[in-house]
Amino acid sequence: MKKLLQEYSMHIVVSLLILAGFIIASRFIGPAPPDTITIAAGSKQGAYYKYALVYQKILKRDGITLRILETGGSLDNYKKLKSDSDYPDIAFIQGGVGSGDQAMTSLGSMYFEPVWVFYPRAIGLKQLGDLRGGKIAIGDQGSGTQVLARLLLNKNKLDNKNTEYLQAGIRESADALLKGKVRAMFLVASSESPVVRELSGNPDIAVFNMSRAEAYTRIYPYLSVIRLPQGVFDFARNVPPSNVNMLATTANLAVHKNMHPALTGLMMRAVDEVHSVHGLLNTKDRFPTPEFSAFPLNKEAKHYYKYGPSFLYRYLPFWMANLIERLKIMLLPFIALLLPLFKIFPPFYRWRVRSRIYKWYSELRIVDLAVNTINQEDIDKLFSDLDRIEEEVKHVEVPLSYADELYGLRLHLEMVRRKLSDYRDNSF
Repeated sequence: MKKLLQEYSMHIVVSLLILAGFIIASRFIGPAPPDTITIAAGSKQGAYYKYALVYQKILKRDGITLRILETGGSLDNYKKLKSDSDYPDIAFIQGGVGSGDQAMTSLGSMYFEPVWVFYPRAIGLKQLGDLRGGKIAIGDQGSGTQVLARLLLNKNKLDNKNTEYLQAGIRESADALLKGKVRAMFLVASSESPVVRELSGNPDIAVFNMSRAEAYTRIYPYLSVIRLPQGVFDFARNVPPSNVNMLATTANLAVHKNMHPALTGLMMRAVDEVHSVHGLLNTKDRFPTPEFSAFPLNKEAKHYYKYGPSFLYRYLPFWMANLIERLKIMLLPFIALLLPLFKIFPPFYRWRVRSRIYKWYSELRIVDLAVNTINQEDIDKLFSDLDRIEEEVKHVEVPLSYADELYGLRLHLEMVRRKLSDYRDNSF
């Protein structure tokens, strides 16, 4: 029983160490990501909502459901993302809205959002200050358009005291402009917006050429200067009829601090697929980008911009890659044990193999020591013991590298047998 305990004691110790390692490591395994996330996406008529629908299709390929929340716009999205309850996981937020807030992080800028200022071509608008005293559509309450419109208008000394503002949605504002009810309409939207295409193609409506765009960017660093090239909307009708200088902010994707890291990485792959293409106002692979980010860059997003998707997520299905990612911490107990095991195993292995051979030497030694102190009856018994030992040794198997020790045992058996034979022949 003592030999058996010695033989298996190492197995027991190693097993207990591995079990303890697993128990400790299991406490550090993160929870599995949820299969549903929510994005705050503005109105159904806006570009945010359109892009959210595209993300929804992409995420569905990996078994993730994207729930799209219709909101009042960037400012509304920002407030919802800051909420302590019933908050979305992701939100589109226009550059300049909530800039620098440390309570949330960003996946970066997705695309340029030009500041479109549409007006009746007949009035020949030269500067924003020329709109003083008229009525201006500045976007709906809670929209990023209104935030930026008020900022630019206030810089030109326009406010509620000297100018009338129409706070309305995109469609209502566009209709008011077309019917002559407002002198100008502000809209922060991508060049793919249906309303932008509609108004740009109307010969009676012009896009304001912002001659002092560079000056605004010196004051507001989240703004950029872009140029709308002549004829880019319609070459045949030459729309627009000349190059237009415009201000642009960027569409940021902000994420809540509690969003699962794996889903953040998956979202980065989706936005990269959608926004890296060539567009009217940007070259291929210009977006998404960590530039112009309104909030601190998310840790997973920073890694993605630098290295791209990890090896596991690049070649394996999302659920499998995430499972391996979460369980890899379980390898730590093995890694911690492997180094000492590499030192322990070789002598342990040698001891196990040699124990199959050396255990016979105790009985062989008894026979050898008894040769000089026995009578005839004992000699017969000792020969019987030797026969038994020799027969059992024949069935012992060891690796070839230990064959010399097995054959050494057989030689020693033969030597003791010869010694016993000589003693019998000489004594009786």
